[in-house]
Amino acid sequence: MSETSYGIGEGPATRVSLSLPEGTAEAIRQRVGKREFSAFVTEAVERELRGQILDEYLAGYERRNGPISEQEHEGARRVFDEVFAEEGHAVPVLAPIDPDAVLRVRDVVFAHLGLSD
Repeated sequence: MSETSYGIGEGPATRVSLSLPEGTAEAIRQRVGKREFSAFVTEAVERELRGQILDEYLAGYERRNGPISEQEHEGARRVFDEVFAEEGHAVPVLAPIDPDAVLRVRDVVFAHLGLSD
């Protein structure tokens, strides 16, 4: 039996245990209601993971090519999210999950910012 790997936002839903401060949980319930609680938390976690992956891309770029401005960082984050949304790709977390798609998105982000790697 082979193990299946999924990218961020892919695969069947799985139940996990999550502990949050009561004030945080109540704020989420008030904002989205009890029925949308899981969707809200899922979207927040996926945003954080995409942000960390982009930070890793940019850190690697900066190690090789020197620093980029805060404005370029912000632009990269916006473009990164837009490109994944447009192309319908989930952000890969673990290999082997279509590394070509990840590099293609990274290249689009860098090109949009006028950066080359």
